Order: sequence, then C-alpha cells, then structure tokens
Amino acid sequence: MRNSCEGVKLNDGVADRCERELKSQTVLELHRGCQPPDVHSISDFVETSVEKENEEFERVSSFVNLRFVQKLLNEADVKKHRTSFCCNRQFSVCSSTRLLDNGKSTNIYHCNHNSCSVCSKKLYKDKHREIRKAFKYVKRNNRNSSFHIMTLTISHKREDKLEERIRTISDMKRKLMAHKVIKNLNLIFYHSTLEIVYGKSGWHPHYHIMLSKDGDITVDESNLIGKQWKAIGKTLGVHVDLKKGFDIGSTDCLDAAATYLSKSQELKDLGKKLADEVISDIKKYGKNESFSIQQLIGLAASGRWNDIPYSRFKVEQLILEYLQVKNINYFRGCQKWNQIVKLSADENIDDDKDQEKDVKKFIEISSKAYIELLKHDLLLGTERIAKDGTILEYEGILKEHRRNDDIEDTWGYLLWVLETKENELYSGIKNDIRKVVVNDKNELEQKLSFSDKGTVYRFSLDSIETELAIAA
Repeated sequence: MRNSCEGVKLNDGVADRCERELKSQTVLELHRGCQPPDVHSISDFVETSVEKENEEFERVSSFVNLRFVQKLLNEADVKKHRTSFCCNRQFSVCSSTRLLDNGKSTNIYHCNHNSCSVCSKKLYKDKHREIRKAFKYVKRNNRNSSFHIMTLTISHKREDKLEERIRTISDMKRKLMAHKVIKNLNLIFYHSTLEIVYGKSGWHPHYHIMLSKDGDITVDESNLIGKQWKAIGKTLGVHVDLKKGFDIGSTDCLDAAATYLSKSQELKDLGKKLADEVISDIKKYGKNESFSIQQLIGLAASGRWNDIPYSRFKVEQLILEYLQVKNINYFRGCQKWNQIVKLSADENIDDDKDQEKDVKKFIEISSKAYIELLKHDLLLGTERIAKDGTILEYEGILKEHRRNDDIEDTWGYLLWVLETKENELYSGIKNDIRKVVVNDKNELEQKLSFSDKGTVYRFSLDSIETELAIAA
C-alpha cells in the first residue's frame, strides 16, 4: 500500500503519528539486527509481512473480482446487468455516502445477487449461519433427529448449455421432492442448494439437499429414492448413473449434528464443515478437475491464468454464460424449513461472539462528490503504474477503505487522490468530503429516501451529466 503521508499536507498530529511509526519500524529492524542468528531469523519478519499482505488481499479480493466481472460485461456489451451497477451507484442520489471505521459503508448500491463476487460473500455467510442455527434448533427440540445430505446429479457434455442443464435438473428435483418416496419419509424439513461447477465434461450443475427426519433414513428408503431419481430422468430423456449421480450420506451429518450438543472444538469444526458442504458455491476445487464459477473469476481477476487449464477466451465466455442465466434459485427450502428458520433466529452459535465494534469516526462523501469520483473511476479502480512510475489507474477508494484497519489511512489516501487529481476534479470537491468524529450516536442516524431499481439502473456512466445536475 502507498504511504498515506506521501503527497498530502498533514496536520501536526498525523505527521507525528507517521514519524512514530517510522521510528518504531527502525527500532524493530535494529533490534532484530542485534540478535544472534540462532535466536531470531529475518524470515520471521518476512513471513509476518506476507501473512499481512495475504490478509489485506483477502479483504479486497471480492472487489477485485467484481471489477474484473464489470469490465468483462462492459467489453461484451451486456447492458443493464445488475452486477454492473454494484458498488458503482448510490441507493439515494440525494444522500451522502459514508465510509465507517468498522469497514462498512452506507448508501452504496449492492445488487444482492448470488453471482456477484461482493454480494455473494455476505449472502453465503448469512445462509451458512441460518443453516447452522436451524440444525441446532432441530436437534435441541428433537434428540432423535438425523441429518442427511442427498446429492443429485445428471449426465452432462461439453456442448451442453448451462441454462438448459439448470432447467432440466431443477425440474427433475422438483418432481422427486413431490413424489411419495420423499413424502413417506415424513421429513422434519428439507433444504436444497444448487451448485454450479465447470469441469472437463462441461457444465455440471447439481443439488445438495439437506434432509432431516425423526430417526435415520434406511438403506431401503435410500434405494427407493435413487430408483425414482433415475426413473424421472428416463422420462425426460436424461441419463442418470446411480453410482455417480446419486448419493445420500448420513454418518458425517449425524456427527456434525451432535456438534451443537458438545463443546468440543473438533466437533464444532465438523458442524461448520457440514454447513460449508451445503452452502457449496464457495468451495474450491483442484487444478484440472472442476472449478466453481467464483473460483474461476478469482483466478482470472488476479491474472493466475497458469492455474486454469482453459484458455483466457474460454474462461471469459464461461463467466459471461454463467452471469447471464436468469431466474436461478440457488437456495430453496420447504414450508417447514421456512418455519424452522423463523423459530431458530434466536439460537446462539459461536459466530455470535464476534461483536461489531462501535463506530467512532466516518468519512462522509456528498452525492455530488461521489458521482465525480465515479466519473473518474476512483471508487473501484485497479492500480496500474507505467514504467516511468506514473500512475495510470488508481487503486480505488472503496478497496482502500476495505483494506485498512484504521480509517485515518483511508482518509490519508483520499486526500492524496484529491490532491493528485486536483486539475481533473471539480473545484471545491474537498469541501464536499469530510471526516466526522462521532460524539453522539444520533450522528450515525442517516435517513435515506431510497431510489427504485429503475432509477439506479438509469444512472449509467453515459448519464453522468444528468447525475451531476441532480446531485447539485
């Protein structure tokens, strides 16, 4: 990260802080240099730096991926895709945007779509917590309850289109869950998750369905479900290999269900592993096997083409095909599941211990200033530097904010950008961006008159002048 002191006129307090940090680093280096090599190794410091860099990249990787996808959609001339507007628009063009010192922000449009690299991260995290709470509630109220993961797969070929495969397997799943082989189980609930991966045999959409019942699912019951799955495929002209295309696992699920009755860390990890298996679009797959679409996007966005056994052109076409599939139901639960979710909302899981820190400072960017920064691609940019050291493209204020632990670093970077781009931005933009120290919690209240989606979509990069007129 660039030194936030560079090129910025700092007040005495900030300057003193930077000087102290530099002195502390010098003292640390001298201290290490005085130690015998068998006591301290310079690799300790290097490893710490690498770990910190990895941690910082992890924080902004979703923004990097989103940036890549948005550029890809623009180059392919895909108009009005929801993801194209994510983090690039305000919900309300009449309200300011705030960057809070807890890493969050307000009044920024999020598409809330599962295909979005930024939004899906929170969507899957919330679903992960929802499932774990439901498991705990069910097990606490029914000690004999069992949990089983049923995997449903169909044949697929390289020439198959993703949308057609999704439509087919979705129709087959619906028919199976409505059949008496499922109804006769008298399930406590079921919940399905659609997973989409790509491998050497083409698109491979499949379902992971969590089944819970009072007592175990027997081998005979499992066999009947498998035969019905194959029969449904036959009526639709779809080949189903029961050895590869159908499975009901129970042992691991039962162990994981017990995690909520135990304080064992090992069992808690099993419980999380089970939830990860159900919420499966975030899984990673090995090279030359299968790739989740988010894994492909992540590798492509970071330029790791050598880790992908497909050409750049093919990868980009796969991502575009995936993004343009409409009306995908990634998660679907039965009515019993929806009721359990409501009843389990107050269940405590270990993640609940993580308390969000109180907001003590925030940076407020007026709507006019926000649109100006957007116009010059300073919100979600990806830094590029020419051979002579000239910055061709800036890192992006939103990414910088997500990366920093201290909002003062974001403030310093923001001032540096404003000073560097002073001749290109409108006069007085600094007056429309301010840092606020929270003295009263009432200062955090922000009433937003949310614009509808049509309004958000209408404000594209081609209509910046209209936006400026509205914001002025």
